[in-house]
Amino acid sequence: MRPENEHMLAVLKDLMEHLGLSYRDVERELGLGASYFSRLFDGTMRLRYEHIADIAGVLGLGIEEVMRFAYPRLPQPPSEAAARLRELLGDWVEPAAAPFPTLEDLESLAARTLRRLFGELARPGEG
Repeated sequence: MRPENEHMLAVLKDLMEHLGLSYRDVERELGLGASYFSRLFDGTMRLRYEHIADIAGVLGLGIEEVMRFAYPRLPQPPSEAAARLRELLGDWVEPAAAPFPTLEDLESLAARTLRRLFGELARPGEG
């Protein structure tokens, strides 16, 4: 089993335990067979996003809340791809920002990008 899956399964198990729910309680709520979670949590079955979302729902949590419990801090330094995305997309990709950009955010991003592009084109020989 991949380490990321092991980590997420451990987080889900901890959340269930802290909320006083057993595998069987959650299985019953989801209409699943009695050994479904045993197979999921022991790695016999592959963890899917739908599993996380379904369990989150039974726990009364949003998927984004489960993800924050699983990954409360961003890695430092960020990966090269994350750093590049932050540079390109600006503030709206930060965790505290809205999950999706507004129309104004997109227009601002487009305007900044065009200013950069045309600014570079206006200065031949630089950069």
